[in-house]
Amino acid sequence: MEETKILELEAKLEQFRQPLLPNEIDWKIAANGKPDRNGVTKTTIVPYIDNRAVLNRLDAIFGGGGWRNELTQINGGFLCRILIRGDDGEWIGKIDGASSTDIEPIKGGISDAMKRAAHQWGLGRELYSYPTVQIAWQGEAKRWIPRPVLDRLEKMTLAIIEGRYSEQYVAFEENGGNYR
Repeated sequence: MEETKILELEAKLEQFRQPLLPNEIDWKIAANGKPDRNGVTKTTIVPYIDNRAVLNRLDAIFGGGGWRNELTQINGGFLCRILIRGDDGEWIGKIDGASSTDIEPIKGGISDAMKRAAHQWGLGRELYSYPTVQIAWQGEAKRWIPRPVLDRLEKMTLAIIEGRYSEQYVAFEENGGNYR
């Protein structure tokens, strides 16, 4: 009986750790370069998980009463412990923390701590093995990611999940086309 409960929890955790789907991944600008001699500026973008995706995944796998979080404010940041109820009713937790953010310090700090705690459970670890992605702009870099590039990133994510993508670097033009 005890072994069956452990296997059920492990099956749920395995489901929780499944690769993030394109609709669970957001992309943000990490760095902007300077224009080269041809007037092309490259922007490096990185994938990340939104806190709502963490909450949705927890609710879908463990149910609203099958998990909880505990937040503790610490010097300039927050600790978040995500606890999951085992089939025996015992709570098992993992903890991580984050600093307050520059924009919306409390909300941002709590959100980042929650995402990091979910990462301790295995959610989103595959994002660290994603290829380096850049956008090549004519002239100055923009502060947004164009829709055609986001469409290409969605297709790339599906290919990664399906094991059909092995590039370590990719560069897109603003229109979503490949940059040399």
